[in-house]
Amino acid sequence: MTCYTLLRNVAYEGSTLLGVFASIEDALTYLNNLGGYLMDEYTPTADDLESIDDEWELGRVQNSIAVWNLDGPSDQSFTITAIELGA
Repeated sequence: MTCYTLLRNVAYEGSTLLGVFASIEDALTYLNNLGGYLMDEYTPTADDLESIDDEWELGRVQNSIAVWNLDGPSDQSFTITAIELGA
């Protein structure tokens, strides 16, 4: 089973875990419904995902299998990490 973690990254302030989701689509739906600073006009899709596997050392997160970045509004970005869960 694979889960997807969603982080909000704010430049010079750090990151916040927004949740763990069953699919990338669930994480994107959450982002599309997230309120707050400049979020009302922000509607990311799967086409906006940028793979950053090469930039990340996937071994930094145990059992991680893929990482994507989404540019957000203003000084925000979002990171989705796919993590393989054991049985």
